[in-house]
Amino acid sequence: MKPQRISHKHAELIKAWADEYLTYNKESGKVFWKKQPRGRAKLGDEAGRFVKGYRRIGVMNEEIQTHILIWVLHYGEYPQGLIDHIDNDSFNNKIENLRIATPLENQHNQVRPHKTSTTGLLGVGTSRGKFIARISVNNQSIFLGRFDTKEEAHSKYIEAKQKYHPTAFTGV
Repeated sequence: MKPQRISHKHAELIKAWADEYLTYNKESGKVFWKKQPRGRAKLGDEAGRFVKGYRRIGVMNEEIQTHILIWVLHYGEYPQGLIDHIDNDSFNNKIENLRIATPLENQHNQVRPHKTSTTGLLGVGTSRGKFIARISVNNQSIFLGRFDTKEEAHSKYIEAKQKYHPTAFTGV
């Protein structure tokens, strides 16, 4: 997903709008309407709707991901970068689960293999009847070894991920 780029002037308007219309519950990580919005939503309802795995809230004729608005409500400023869900759960919008990340850090947080994966495990492929493990570090692919089982290869990948991507969520 591409980061949302919003000009400074627009960011200030969004912050003012969010302060007026929304309230953030830190315990649940959810945002609720504190002022009656237009449309069918009611005062006190959870704000937003789900689109492509993220809750989004309509703000001034634009839909903005809820976790970005939570950052604005909590810190009082628009984030200067991507907002990453530390535990990789896009439904967990508790502030302690959100951090500013570079696109590369955000990519390191991947916990599911690509749709085209032949093994169903992240970092594991096949070659000549064996399972191989690889990890990308600084845009370089590092070969981690050849294994008899995909589980052994994945274990080696997780070990390397903890070493080379220490801020990434490994799911273990």
